[in-house]
Amino acid sequence: MHTKNQPTRIVGIDDDPVTISFLDGLLSVAYEFYGVTDSVAGLEVISKVLPDLILLDYKLPVLDGLEVLERLHNSESTKDIPVILVTAFEQDLTAKLVSHNQVVGIVPKPLDAHYLLSAIEDGLSLHHMVTIRRRLLSCY
Repeated sequence: MHTKNQPTRIVGIDDDPVTISFLDGLLSVAYEFYGVTDSVAGLEVISKVLPDLILLDYKLPVLDGLEVLERLHNSESTKDIPVILVTAFEQDLTAKLVSHNQVVGIVPKPLDAHYLLSAIEDGLSLHHMVTIRRRLLSCY
């Protein structure tokens, strides 16, 4: 996770290079953005960068979004990083995600810049509040 002096880091994993290019153009103005088109490479980038938020496509080759979530959840260093799923299959996800408290939002494709930015801001705010709450509770 970043410190006060570092920019907010976001990793985007989507097998569509056009989507990654869109995300890069939109997000790199305000965030440090790392775009990856492969889920396995994405997990490697996440473990090195330890981003503040992950944008994750649901339908991916090799490891799909749910498998990536499981791996993130099972790693001590990545289990608390908030994830926003980016997908055209929004209606299929609700029941599958009940146990994944890392998922802070689902953004439908095709992507709408305003909706996506709002979801990112909400996800980062929620994560910040949860982090502060955990720190306060650990004092007691």
